[in-house]
Amino acid sequence: MLNSDMKESQTGQVEIKDFDSTVIRLLVKYFYSGEIPDDDECSLDFLKAADIFGEDKLRDAIEGKVQGTIDIGNIMEIMTTSFIYNMPTLKKAALAFVCNNMKTVKTLDEWRTLHENHPQVLRDVMEMAFG
Repeated sequence: MLNSDMKESQTGQVEIKDFDSTVIRLLVKYFYSGEIPDDDECSLDFLKAADIFGEDKLRDAIEGKVQGTIDIGNIMEIMTTSFIYNMPTLKKAALAFVCNNMKTVKTLDEWRTLHENHPQVLRDVMEMAFG
């Protein structure tokens, strides 16, 4: 980006609007050190950023860490992210959570929106539940 004819190469600045300063700080730290942050720093937004910046090693590591944070409060965002960003490992963990907690999950407003906008979600849940 900085070595091309793009605006960023002329100004020497890259504006990143989609992520907060914590995510950007972690990305820069990773770019310079190669160190993957601690579990408590690995948020879903950090996972999205790793994907967008094409950092597959980082993405895979964070994807595994995010799986351990799945709960009823974040399942819809994690499920949506796993489908949009094509994250099969996270998707499988999210689908398993949904199958194990279907009574609660189906009461969430986000559940209706998710399977209306992404009908594949419901098919995948049914396939996992009934094999």
